[in-house]
Amino acid sequence: MHTPLRVLVVENSMEKVHLLLDVLRNGGYEPTWERVETEHDMAIGLETQAWDIVLATNALPHLNALAALQVLQTRGLELPLFVVADRMDDAAVAAVMKAGARDCVMKENLARLIPAIERELQHTQDRYLRKTQAAHFYTLIENLHDLAIVMTEDGTIHYTSRSSERILGYQPELLAGRNFLTYVHSEDVSVVQHVIGQAAQQSGATQLVKFRVRSSTGKWRRLEVSGAAFCGEKELLRIALTAHDVTESEAQIAALKHQSLHDELTGLPNRTLLDTELAAAVRTAHTGGKKGISLLYLDLDRFQVVNDTFGYRWGDFLLQQVAPRLQGALRKADTVARVNGDEFAVLLSNIGDASGAIRIARRLLHLLEAPFQIEGHKVNVSASIGISLCPEHGTDAETLLQRAARAVHQAKRTGIGYALYSAEQEELYNPTRLLLLHDLRQAPEQEQLLLHYQPKVEMKSGAIHQVEALIRWQHPQRGILPPDDFLPLAEESGLMRPLSQWVLNEAIRQCRVWDRDGLHLRVAVNLSMRDLQDTQLPQRIAGLLTAWGLDPASLEVEVTETAIAADMEKTRQSLAELHQMGVRIAIDDFGTGYSSLAHLRQLPVDTVKIDKSFVHGLTKNDNDTAIVRATIELGHDLGLQVVAEGVEEQTTWDTLAALGCDLVQGYLISHPLPAVALQDWLSAAGGQLSPLVTTAASSRQQGR
Repeated sequence: MHTPLRVLVVENSMEKVHLLLDVLRNGGYEPTWERVETEHDMAIGLETQAWDIVLATNALPHLNALAALQVLQTRGLELPLFVVADRMDDAAVAAVMKAGARDCVMKENLARLIPAIERELQHTQDRYLRKTQAAHFYTLIENLHDLAIVMTEDGTIHYTSRSSERILGYQPELLAGRNFLTYVHSEDVSVVQHVIGQAAQQSGATQLVKFRVRSSTGKWRRLEVSGAAFCGEKELLRIALTAHDVTESEAQIAALKHQSLHDELTGLPNRTLLDTELAAAVRTAHTGGKKGISLLYLDLDRFQVVNDTFGYRWGDFLLQQVAPRLQGALRKADTVARVNGDEFAVLLSNIGDASGAIRIARRLLHLLEAPFQIEGHKVNVSASIGISLCPEHGTDAETLLQRAARAVHQAKRTGIGYALYSAEQEELYNPTRLLLLHDLRQAPEQEQLLLHYQPKVEMKSGAIHQVEALIRWQHPQRGILPPDDFLPLAEESGLMRPLSQWVLNEAIRQCRVWDRDGLHLRVAVNLSMRDLQDTQLPQRIAGLLTAWGLDPASLEVEVTETAIAADMEKTRQSLAELHQMGVRIAIDDFGTGYSSLAHLRQLPVDTVKIDKSFVHGLTKNDNDTAIVRATIELGHDLGLQVVAEGVEEQTTWDTLAALGCDLVQGYLISHPLPAVALQDWLSAAGGQLSPLVTTAASSRQQGR
């Protein structure tokens, strides 16, 4: 099968034309042709038809090969032209070849024509492919989101992509011919020169580097760049840089890092950053021959009174003013951090002696004496400061922080406002406590732990559908110990997690037993701060619910404000997972810790429990009455159940009922009871409290 070939023939002899056509047909082509004799004819032929090749003799008086080439070049056409001549001297051949002819074939050697055409058609196809690919590549580069720059080894810009206008604010045409290094930050020029040199000496792209480039606004943009070398026009070496603008992304990363290491309310370093800096300072004090360090733990006195009296918003404003006042009293080398609620820590570098630390503590206390202005009102606040020294009181960050915090209690007791840690304050090393700790470790295995259950009564109906599980320890020598006698020790010694696991398992087991017996109660279990920091807590509770076959809605977990504030993010995540399971969430001792209303709204809470300290003063103190009323109204506005704990008198019951409280618990109703005793008590009550309140109150008095 013959290959189609479009041929424009510049010749006045039809005999010669047919001769050429026969050569083409014999060579495997099927020519479509047209003959022209003048420049005018050739121009018309080029306009009316697309051609693959031009065959021209060099003998026409009005249109020789050189003239035909001129016609093509004038029109910007790259058609291959072949000269077919009867005879030509070497000078003439050289002239037409120099002018752009692809080959010159003598009439007596027409056999050369076909290979010459085949070679040129292949070259034409190759040039077309390269041109198409170049156009595609250029379109790609011009539409890159990143910036592409081509330059010489000395930094002279040869080309920039259109993205330079978006990223740097420069039009590409204005950058051409300028030196790229003049736009680079002076501190980063060596980095760019290294990339250029590296690219020139190796194959492939260089490693990524980052440097700053000045934009048209004068601001610095941070680019992440790799380079590669290639040969450009006339085999000159070119360096191509591909640059990704990381200015915003790095700023976002820096902002997120800052957020993770700083307190959102005050902007101070948080506990995480304090731990890091304290550990580093301890290492430096050990290895650098420094004078040592001091740690001050500052607790605002009666801060909760501000929250209770004026609301948490005022408490937040107060903390925001305390922070800069503390910072203003310290050196740049010192660190002040907010560690928890109304508690701050101050790390003093190169001050390892008691006198220096006490001097700073007195300065801070003096600065806090001046009243704070909140919405036009003057608010006074004082503080207590505990002090620990490195290496005298500890050689690791955790010990120093713990001992400074414990010294705060001594400062409060003495009334001086500050106290230096001393071994006498450390009850943890008391032999009696050590023995008790040893016994406590054995208690779960020795089956010495018990749960007592205190009922919660619905005030409107008197119905009892909920109980709170409270741990007791049946000590072999000391008898039954209440939780206050051993839970603080468990908290300090890391035993809270196994104790909490035991309580959860026993409470869920007992609740399932009641459920099978037809007694449908929801049981509440208290979780500690350490429990909330355990990321596996939701999975452990889910496992226990599945193991005992208990509906998650039959379990409620109670957490305190203080435990929540220790790590709001972890707490929110754990509680959200539990709530999603169907487990109910209650805030215990509400009003005694530190949490803002914003935090309360962010948590998946079902119930708020008013602390008994406010309930006890309900009928005697107007402030307590106002706090209880506000808590009930707040809870109901947020769609929460409100429980009052510590109800011991009938008048307290009556006041709570008038205020619209949902549930109550306390000695007026019942002491915490063992499971069997509770079941008997409920059977006697018939599942309803009323009219047993008076009877219960009488029993309470006898049972004390």
